[in-house]
Amino acid sequence: MRGAISIPQTLQVLSPTSSISSILQSGYSSFVGRSPAPIFQNDSTGYIGLNPVELRYRGTHEANLRHVLSEIETLYGTDHCEYRHKLKNLGALMIDQGRYKSAEETSRRLISITPNVHSKNRNDMYDALDLLGKALLHQGLFSQSEKLFRQTFTARRKAQGSEHPDTLISQGNLASTYREEGRYIEAN
Repeated sequence: MRGAISIPQTLQVLSPTSSISSILQSGYSSFVGRSPAPIFQNDSTGYIGLNPVELRYRGTHEANLRHVLSEIETLYGTDHCEYRHKLKNLGALMIDQGRYKSAEETSRRLISITPNVHSKNRNDMYDALDLLGKALLHQGLFSQSEKLFRQTFTARRKAQGSEHPDTLISQGNLASTYREEGRYIEAN
């Protein structure tokens, strides 16, 4: 064909890792939490229709959350429920962006300032534990995330019943960990 451009028959795809098997066989995680989120991730930030790379570099929402967090901390301190709510949103945004290590740090901070599970705001603690579990799951730390998800699922089932939406979400999070570990029977 005249004017047609020849395309090589074999295209080599460049990857930041040597092979998938090296990832699966690795006994530790060297992930630093800065890659774009996978395509299949749920978008809880309200940016429907954006692909993960667009979401990763859309910093205005994060900048706004950080600004509001700073204002709330100045006015009311970190003990205020709205501060914890915004911090949880920031952690969820970081997970959606694929910044799992940053999300883990934010989740741990949230847990440290959230009243314990015996207070009237126990759902805040369960949400914080679930957020940390998600950050750990995405980093491949399955046993740690499983422990957190099992703890929140058991506590929510006892406190709210097995049909409560929050209980079902915790159950789904635990099932996700089982699927990632290849424990498909338990995941169902």
